[in-house]
Amino acid sequence: MKRTGLVAISVLAMLASTTATADDAAAPAAAPADRDLAKEDEETQEADETGTGKTLQERIRAVSRRVFLKRQRFELVPLFGFTTNDPLNRAWSFGGRASWHFNEELAIDVGGGGGFNQQLQDLRILNPDEDAPFPTGQPQIGYADAGVTFSPFYGKLALMAEQVAHFDGFISGGLGAVFTETGSIVNPAFEIGLGTRVFLSRWLTLRADLRNYTYTADVGGKLTFPNSLIVSIGAGIHFPLDFDYSSEVIGGKE
Repeated sequence: MKRTGLVAISVLAMLASTTATADDAAAPAAAPADRDLAKEDEETQEADETGTGKTLQERIRAVSRRVFLKRQRFELVPLFGFTTNDPLNRAWSFGGRASWHFNEELAIDVGGGGGFNQQLQDLRILNPDEDAPFPTGQPQIGYADAGVTFSPFYGKLALMAEQVAHFDGFISGGLGAVFTETGSIVNPAFEIGLGTRVFLSRWLTLRADLRNYTYTADVGGKLTFPNSLIVSIGAGIHFPLDFDYSSEVIGGKE
């Protein structure tokens, strides 16, 4: 029994010595692999670099706050617009809009415009009888409204990993009037719409509005409720021309 035990101990000692030798032999072989991996990482980083000398991660700008503040500022926007939903007429208008921003989300808003009406030629040729009067609907020559705008959306868009465009989205609602050439000259209206601003500098924005006016009109002795859908585009100027981040409200507190 003693002899058998000695043989077992000798075998275990030999196995342990063999394992240690194998580990020592494998350790130097790992070093070239580590050097190759490091070289591959360097080549990958160089491939991501451009003529600017910056990696892709360095070229993507991290933005942590708004770049444009509207709170306690007055916005003045010259506008150019046109109607889109009347198959017989198109009203072209030039006007403006003014807004006072209580904070980044809520503002009071007044605006309007006027211009001229264009009868669409492609529908006028469908008149089978040239001597008979062709229905022209309610040609619009102007509009005006007052209401509120609510801006719950603020977004950032990375362009080619080089520039970041900032914009917001808003919805609007209010009361106003639509001015037409026929029937009642002044037609009370309810306005609802949406729009967006793209921030170009600390005081200048590019603004687009889509507003629908539902108004009352007397057509053939009957009271009707036609709609006027107006697309308008303009550049917004904000006063004062600069702002201070100390006025920014974070989490409902200054």
